[in-house]
This record gives sequence, structure tokens and C-alpha cells, in this order.
Amino acid sequence: MDKQFNLEKMLKISNVVFWSALGVTLLSLFAVYGFYEYLSIGQQVALHIATIIFAGLFKLGYVLRLVAQKELGLAVR
Repeated sequence: MDKQFNLEKMLKISNVVFWSALGVTLLSLFAVYGFYEYLSIGQQVALHIATIIFAGLFKLGYVLRLVAQKELGLAVR
């Protein structure tokens, strides 16, 4: 396969991971801290774990996005 095609595909996938993980992280933070009195302890623990996992995926998506942009010669923002 063409390296250019793979980098463009990596950029698209990393953008999806980046924005999706950001959304889920923010939703889980809002749920766990905004509605904690309505959630059981198990649900709160699950939301805290989800926050950690999706924050990590957010960072991974960001780094992959930077790598793809750099290799494609695009402006790294």
C-alpha cells in the first residue's frame, strides 16, 4: 500500500479516536461529578475508570494525529 494513503487513513482514524474519546471523557466526568448522589458506588467507580481509560485514548489519538500531520507535511496544531 501507499505510505501517503496509510498516513491519511491514520489521520482520519486518529481524529475519530481523539474527538470520540474527548466526548466520552467529558460525559463521564459530567455524570460522575454532576449526578453522584443518584449513582450507586459501583456506577461511580465504573465512571471513574472510564474517565481514566478514555483520557488515555484521547492522548493516544492526539499523538497519532500529530505524527500523521507531521509525516504528511501538514501544519501541526
